[in-house]
Amino acid sequence: MRSLFWIPPDDMRHAYGASLIRALEGSLLSRKTLDAMARATDAAEALEELSETTYATHMAPGQRVADFEQILQRMLEEAYRLLRRLILDDDLEQGMLRVHDFHNLKAVMKASLAGVEPKGLVRLGVVDPATIRAAAESGDYATIPPDMAEIARRVARAYEMVEDPRLLEVVLDGAAVGARVAALTRLNTPVMPDYAALLADTTNIRTLARVSRMNAESALFETAFIPGGRLNLDRLRAAVGKGSSAVVEACANTLYAKAMQEGLSYLQDRKSFAVLDRELENLLVAKLRETQFVFFSPAPIIAFVLAREHEVSMVRLVMVAKINGIPSDLIAARLPMLYG
Repeated sequence: MRSLFWIPPDDMRHAYGASLIRALEGSLLSRKTLDAMARATDAAEALEELSETTYATHMAPGQRVADFEQILQRMLEEAYRLLRRLILDDDLEQGMLRVHDFHNLKAVMKASLAGVEPKGLVRLGVVDPATIRAAAESGDYATIPPDMAEIARRVARAYEMVEDPRLLEVVLDGAAVGARVAALTRLNTPVMPDYAALLADTTNIRTLARVSRMNAESALFETAFIPGGRLNLDRLRAAVGKGSSAVVEACANTLYAKAMQEGLSYLQDRKSFAVLDRELENLLVAKLRETQFVFFSPAPIIAFVLAREHEVSMVRLVMVAKINGIPSDLIAARLPMLYG
């Protein structure tokens, strides 16, 4: 196994970017801030806690709780601008950003099936959202990248058989992560290929747990399965529809065993995936933290953007929970560690 201090001999070109990221890592939120937001009496107080952090640069005076999503969007846009400026490989940049293209594809396909206007389209990906919308609504996918087109056709065919909107969530969310896994797997740098394998495995575990909960066929899991991980497809697929004990057994003797046991026990007791999601995210964040020992590589840049994405997701979770009056202890049960 390579040392974390291994430096690819031809990747000094990212030295400036990696050094800049070291200076910016202090702007990432700490778990202390997230806990304070969770303990706040209401969403307004939680937003006030957030205003004491670097997020204040994206807030206007008198910022309303209803506008919190705009604040988070601005923070993500800032992170992606940094990514585009510092990453010198087009394939890597696109692999990181295309998650948003799949998000848009999911939004327009769901809206088209429901006969409503799509909501939540973002301009953070590689493909123009209008192009994705036109392709999904017409069923002619020639104008979008071939891998996206193939996924869209596969989802459309599967939906004709299952007619369950959750199918789109499972398959397209998996495809979004799959594009990122493929990009990071090819990266000639410490940590990130291992992170990519971990990302594939944790996504497949989430999919397995949710497909099993839906009592769906194993074919749905196979459709959503992301290659690039270290868990065997046949072993996971065999657990679909066999109950929680089979799902836990599928991950026995792996680094995911504890997360599965605790997560599925909580699911049975509280009907929530909160603990499973938290424990799997803790594994991902712990792996990302290893990039703190990597210097001349794009790995710290990628890790910073991934950490910011994760942080934004957790802030969103807390804000939505506070708006809906979820008790603080239930929010705390879901919160994982942060990179910062």
